[in-house]
Amino acid sequence: NGIKDDFVNPVSLTYDSEGIKIHALLYSKGSEDKGVIYVHGGPDFQCVDYFNPTVQFLVKNGFKVICPDYRGSTGYGRKFNHLNDRDLGGGDLRDVVNAINVLNVKKVAITGGSYGGYLAMMAVTTYPDRWCSAVAVVPFVNWFTEKQFEREVLRQYDEIKIGDDEKLLKERSPIFYVDRIKAPLLILAGQNDPRCPAEETLQVVEELKKLKKEVSYRIYEGEGHGFLKVENYIDSIKQTVEFIVNHCK
Repeated sequence: NGIKDDFVNPVSLTYDSEGIKIHALLYSKGSEDKGVIYVHGGPDFQCVDYFNPTVQFLVKNGFKVICPDYRGSTGYGRKFNHLNDRDLGGGDLRDVVNAINVLNVKKVAITGGSYGGYLAMMAVTTYPDRWCSAVAVVPFVNWFTEKQFEREVLRQYDEIKIGDDEKLLKERSPIFYVDRIKAPLLILAGQNDPRCPAEETLQVVEELKKLKKEVSYRIYEGEGHGFLKVENYIDSIKQTVEFIVNHCK
């Protein structure tokens, strides 16, 4: 029973982001001086109160964790769900970054998977000075190659959500701004991912190596969009938590 007593239930709260009411789940024991923004994927999804080992281990290691339902999330009506149309990596990113005000701590890390990984990459390139570390899990970073290599049905979705204005696609593709990254970065990817191909991760690794900047990454063999083999799933949690803990001391 001892371990179960360690689990923290989230508190549901709202905060203001550019006049928009953003709902979030906050996990805290009340005494933390460091924080993590945990960005959900989708973007058509929402933060849910379920057992999330990454979040629980981060809290156990002295971090407050906030999961924001940025604009475009589900659960708050159709209008809210469409607030990010043609603006992916724009207003939704600012909603995520504004969660820092709620955390009210000295050091903040950011992590997320899939679209959450994309927003984490947008965060470290757009707001480079804000983060003590970042972990992007199965992210995409380049709208041009993402649309080229993803499955057809996903391409159709992206046409609706971001469109094909080249200027916007470039502005919202973190791959073109990796020279701005200051935070220690870890990227985890699946070798056979049809949604956010591992090639997206390798683009970042290649660019950062060219710039002689450090980057940690792991590509899990035989995995897709998320890690199904138990040992890989456990390893991905361990890598994420340890990386954030070690770089945000």
